[in-house]
Amino acid sequence: MNQFEFVENVIKPKVRDSALRLAINYLQNTPIEDLPESIKSTAVWCRSSSREIDDYVTKAIMVAVDKAIFRFLVVLDGTTSIADGDGSCCLHYKQNNNNGLVPLAGVDGLSDDLADIFRSDYPEGFSQMIEVVQREKALQEPHS
Repeated sequence: MNQFEFVENVIKPKVRDSALRLAINYLQNTPIEDLPESIKSTAVWCRSSSREIDDYVTKAIMVAVDKAIFRFLVVLDGTTSIADGDGSCCLHYKQNNNNGLVPLAGVDGLSDDLADIFRSDYPEGFSQMIEVVQREKALQEPHS
């Protein structure tokens, strides 16, 4: 696995996309009585809102998830230091059948930063994710 495969096959589908789905599902489907008091009114509002407002909420969640992942990748890449320059992160991938480690972030000589790869399809990937969420919501809606 190289940097591009890590971003495309791990970060985007298993981190970004699942975080978005989990957040939206949490707001829309968790029983109100099971939610913390701090989020109950938001969940009630989201559930009673129009499709247009619902799309705005989805976009806001997407931006938050995207920015959080991007900032984390910037730290892994070493672009942002963890603590006053006294260390750095290194991320390697080790396949089960291979003794070698494949560097993914924080190692000199890498051609790209994970954060740059992650943002390379922005905003196209962002728009595609909105469509996926809208299709999933439509499948969950009761049919009349």
